[in-house]
Amino acid sequence: MKNLSLFNKIVFFFNLLAEFALLLSYLASFISPEKAWYLAFFGLAYPFILIINILFVIYWAVQIKLQFLVSLITIAIGYKFILASYSFGNKEQTTGENSIKVISYNVRLFDLYNWSGNTNTRDKIMTLLKEEKPQILCIQEFFHDNTGYFPTINSLKEIEGIKRHFLHNYVAMKDTAWWGIALFTSYPIVDKGVIEFEKSHGNLCIYVDLKINDDTIRVYNAHLQSVKFKPEDYQTMEQLENYKNENNLSLISGKRIIWRLKEAFEKRAKQVDIISEHIKDCPYEVVICGDFNDTPASYTYHNLSAGLDDAFIESGSGFGNTYIGKMPSFRIDYILHSPEITSTGFGVLPEKLSDHHAVSCFIELSE
Repeated sequence: MKNLSLFNKIVFFFNLLAEFALLLSYLASFISPEKAWYLAFFGLAYPFILIINILFVIYWAVQIKLQFLVSLITIAIGYKFILASYSFGNKEQTTGENSIKVISYNVRLFDLYNWSGNTNTRDKIMTLLKEEKPQILCIQEFFHDNTGYFPTINSLKEIEGIKRHFLHNYVAMKDTAWWGIALFTSYPIVDKGVIEFEKSHGNLCIYVDLKINDDTIRVYNAHLQSVKFKPEDYQTMEQLENYKNENNLSLISGKRIIWRLKEAFEKRAKQVDIISEHIKDCPYEVVICGDFNDTPASYTYHNLSAGLDDAFIESGSGFGNTYIGKMPSFRIDYILHSPEITSTGFGVLPEKLSDHHAVSCFIELSE
């Protein structure tokens, strides 16, 4: 019994550490990484820290010991983080007369450089979008050329009803090819604009004001700061995962990965603050789509979703993870909207044609 008592004391010590880590993961949503960048790592690790605390609850509950309350109360304090990470939504998909289908998709340049090893990926993406028939389509990492090799704009306009678009480029090559961010829609565009970020190549936000019957709404399409891992970073992560990198190089590589994450956290914080201020000045109801490159337990999500509804929470199900790359899978692609707008039928499309899943939902405007 003495050994068991001593063992439980050791377990309880680690339980307290896990509880403290969970509290820090909550703080990550409220404190800008510019002020305390290390907290963002706790936010990133939130799902894993949560699971550890759940295991401690089970451990103590099985022994019928009050220590189970330590983690249980802390978990209960952050119930909103659970709802943002796992949806219990039960609204049925709506396809009524006033329903508008919205899709947000980071297409990774339509597999321009054949990362997938499948030369048909672009055509499969086009087929998918034509089958889904969105009325508002937000695309991140967009590519188009006018030589006939990659006529993306023309192909997307073959989607039933979509004839209007707004494209902003961050790279152009001899007026024949463009890399950028785009929004396609079946509704009249009455205004449009760009929110650019300093010292951020390839990440930006556009918006359009759409005339829908007698209403006007503003749709934002955001692609926030990417981590921009290099091939050597992915190699390091694979080595660490397989326990193959045991020399001093692993320490150097690990520091480089942490530095890249830190830099991305801080840049996203600035970008989010800019977009949030822009939304505050918007006279219309808003929809925000995009690749936020951050999880629900983050300063990015907390600020952008403030005062808005999350379509995933409203009508999604399960974890809703959207990232498919070599890093652990997280929910980093979102559709948010004003409370006056109703969303139903949120879904993560299962097709793996990019390093992101597309996300979709139906929205209805207030009467």
